[in-house]
Amino acid sequence: MRLGAAGSTALGGARLPSTGVLIGAAMVAIALLGLGFIMRGRLLGSTATVSPTTVPVTRQDLAAAVSATGTVISTATSKLSFATSGLVAEVAVVIGDQVKTGQVLARQDTSDLEPAVLQAQANLAANQAKLALLLEGAKPEDLAAAQASVDAAQAKLADMQAGPKGDDLAAAQANLDSAQAKIATVREGAALQDLAAAQAAVDTAKASLDSARARLDLLVAGPTQAERIKQEAALSAAHSGRAGAYARVLDGHDSKASPSDRIANTAALASAEAALKSAQAAYEEFLKGPSEADVLSAKQAVTTAEANLNSAQIKLEQLASGPTESELLAAQSAVVQAQTALNTKLTPYSDVDLLAQEQAVKSAQANLANKRQPYQQSDILAAQAAVLQSEANLAKALGNLAGATIVAPFDGVVSAASMNVGEMAANPSNNNPTFITVVDPSQMRVDVQVDESDIANVAVGQIAVLTFDALPGRRVTGRVMAVAPNGTLTQGVVGFPVSIEIQAPRVTSAPENVRGVAPEGARAAVQNARGANQGGAAARGLEGAGVRAGMTATATIEYERRSNVLTVPNRAIVRQGRDRFVEVRTASGETERRKVEVGMANDDATEITSGVTEGEILVLPLTAARASVPGGAGAAGLGGVVRPGGTFVAPAP
Repeated sequence: MRLGAAGSTALGGARLPSTGVLIGAAMVAIALLGLGFIMRGRLLGSTATVSPTTVPVTRQDLAAAVSATGTVISTATSKLSFATSGLVAEVAVVIGDQVKTGQVLARQDTSDLEPAVLQAQANLAANQAKLALLLEGAKPEDLAAAQASVDAAQAKLADMQAGPKGDDLAAAQANLDSAQAKIATVREGAALQDLAAAQAAVDTAKASLDSARARLDLLVAGPTQAERIKQEAALSAAHSGRAGAYARVLDGHDSKASPSDRIANTAALASAEAALKSAQAAYEEFLKGPSEADVLSAKQAVTTAEANLNSAQIKLEQLASGPTESELLAAQSAVVQAQTALNTKLTPYSDVDLLAQEQAVKSAQANLANKRQPYQQSDILAAQAAVLQSEANLAKALGNLAGATIVAPFDGVVSAASMNVGEMAANPSNNNPTFITVVDPSQMRVDVQVDESDIANVAVGQIAVLTFDALPGRRVTGRVMAVAPNGTLTQGVVGFPVSIEIQAPRVTSAPENVRGVAPEGARAAVQNARGANQGGAAARGLEGAGVRAGMTATATIEYERRSNVLTVPNRAIVRQGRDRFVEVRTASGETERRKVEVGMANDDATEITSGVTEGEILVLPLTAARASVPGGAGAAGLGGVVRPGGTFVAPAP
């Protein structure tokens, strides 16, 4: 057989296979090997047995929460430094020291600052004295006299310009009318009614004098026999009245008199006894006779009555004799004066008078201005500016001196101290200032970034549980105090800043009944902290819990909670389109797919509102097998579950 040039001869004359034949044989071998592996995989997949995991449908409290990470920040932090650069004389604290408000932390050398204050005070005093000299002007008494002259001139000018007033004219006219009426009365003489009244006054005075004299005579003569008989009769009648009243009272007690009659009899007896005492006193007074005081009073009454009678008789005689010449002259003079006064009110000032008075006002004002301001306005302004500059320099010098002592602005802890005794301290304007930092550990918060998908569930006032990377197993309660209205973009992720106030420390390692939710103990601690987390107690609590500014913290913010609801693990639920299903093991041991309605869910469990009942057993989907595809090798590596019939179920979320 002829092979042609393509062949070759082996050892011993035998021919070797061609290259194409070898390649074909290798491909066949590889295909057979791959088919063997595939068939082996099918056989293993069809014969493997996996025990399913089951869970019961249970009732429990279900809560949903948002988790975010951030940093602990002290809300009261103060970096303190000296007001000026200078030598550090004293550093009274070290990092970690507890300080109180007003406590001295450090002092600066003030050997240059104190003389600067004295120099500024001296400059201010000198400039103030110079300004006072400029402003002093005339003496106070000169100014007062000049001002009085201006006031008087202005007042007189105002009166001249105003002219006569209506009230003044009316008063002047009334005075004239009164004076004219009086002179008419004087000229006509006394009227008949005036004479009659004067005569009646004389008669009355005589009667009063007679009565006073009779009274005096009776007192001097003493009591008469008739008066004695009258006084004795009154006393006897009082005795009889008392005896009768007493008898009626006794009769009332012996007889069956009514209570009201007895009360009336008792009252009558008391009245009769009072009348008897009065009669006895009057009789005794009568027996004594008139006293010296009574006689003296009666004599004085006689003297007064005689004077009144004399005055009434003189007035009657004057009216009867007519007016005297002096009375006529006085009445005429009064009329002339009243007419002159009225003419003065009616006569206005002349233009010459007004111009003269206006000039007097201007002259007085010019004199006052000259007294007030003997210097130029520019001189005063310059002196005032010098005073202001001196005050500013003094304030700066005092501020620098006060700033040479660093004091704690509030109770807290020293967190940094970058100065040492003997070193030059740099002020805040320096690029590298020296300072002491004080923080208040009782006022801390945690700032976290919440993902934009969760921010809608976060609101001010919500409770948060805080954990710290540096404090494993410890939890501290907090409250959301602020939620930023705008998000921030960081490495392509939008987050919203949220501030959480650390309210009260609560160290606990108790497990949570629901993932991501504060246990009931922590929730109760938050409620108690609202009233108890005040002042030093809060500071001691935070320090006791080990919470420090700068720590990394994780906040779990609960935003929804439901109690005693049916729940299943999230892995038990399978999605198919918009519907959700679970695998339920029946009483016969078979598996039944059942549609369920869901409610609230968190990372671990989901609320079931319908479809299953409490106590039913669910079969969880397997997550280790691979799905089979008819006629193929299956979906290896997808982490799904193979069900009878080749259906692939994705792993539960």
